Amino acid sequence: MYCTHEEYLEMLHFEQNTHSLFYNPLGKTYSVDSTEFKGNYWFYETDDFVVDIHDFYVKKDITVSFGRSHYTTHFYINSSFFKSAHIEQMEPYKQIRENTIVVVPGNVEHCTYSLHKDSPFFSVGMTFKEKMIKEYIHLIDVEEKNMIPILLSMPDYGVKGLEKIANEILEYQACCQGSKLFYEAKAREWLCIMLNTYFDKPEQKLKDNEDEKALSLVEQHIAQYFATNISQDVLCQIALMSKTKLKSLFKEKHHMTITEYIQRKRMYIAQELLIHGTDSIEEIARSVGYLCPSRFSKLFRKYIGVQPNEIRKRKQ
Repeated sequence: MYCTHEEYLEMLHFEQNTHSLFYNPLGKTYSVDSTEFKGNYWFYETDDFVVDIHDFYVKKDITVSFGRSHYTTHFYINSSFFKSAHIEQMEPYKQIRENTIVVVPGNVEHCTYSLHKDSPFFSVGMTFKEKMIKEYIHLIDVEEKNMIPILLSMPDYGVKGLEKIANEILEYQACCQGSKLFYEAKAREWLCIMLNTYFDKPEQKLKDNEDEKALSLVEQHIAQYFATNISQDVLCQIALMSKTKLKSLFKEKHHMTITEYIQRKRMYIAQELLIHGTDSIEEIARSVGYLCPSRFSKLFRKYIGVQPNEIRKRKQ
């Protein structure tokens, strides 16, 4: 027997927050401040889908379960884009960090997750109900039994598309009749991206072991010198490749440019320093390669989803 979102949240000691200004008033915001975590959960639900935002600060190491016997309502499949997190998924094991996609089918009895203390839990999720999925089954040439495996195969290169939708959902504040159409459009766009990344899989070009070894050397160099001004000429010399070939193979493997890869690595290290260290934001910015604090804050917001001082405030 399934309970509503509200009933389930109340069981977990969440209280509805009717005064929150952070999220769209078309949905509902619930807040919690317990020994385990502090923050907000927002959701907007229709007969077809649920869009939600988890925005917590985890206070201590905890283990939580999510699945058919725990979730708020019967669903076909749930997918979440994590803007920031420090989580381990068990069975199958998966590290969940920033820019990670997690997909869970509704027929799973439970999934167990380990959340780590002094870390953010910031995600935008889309839960699809059976009614909406069956509508799409009639539109595409697949058998119903194959629909869940197709959606579960969501690969890493789908991150970019879902990140864009997640950011649009976070930034949308209008509350009018047209707002319902906005969320419906985002739900359909989200599902289309999940389907398209399955049917439009790029050809695997990294067949040459020498190319793979070369990219590995480039990644090792970036990992060691990420805080310095890394020249792509140097990376080309390490890989023994032309700029065009290195850029192409690197983007094919990581689904982002070399510059973006370096920026993401810097922001992840900065996030860890903000959570676990005591240095000032300016000192942390310098330690990951930025002399201009405003540039650092802009990139941190872009990749992590919040300003650096917000991470520090949550820790305090």
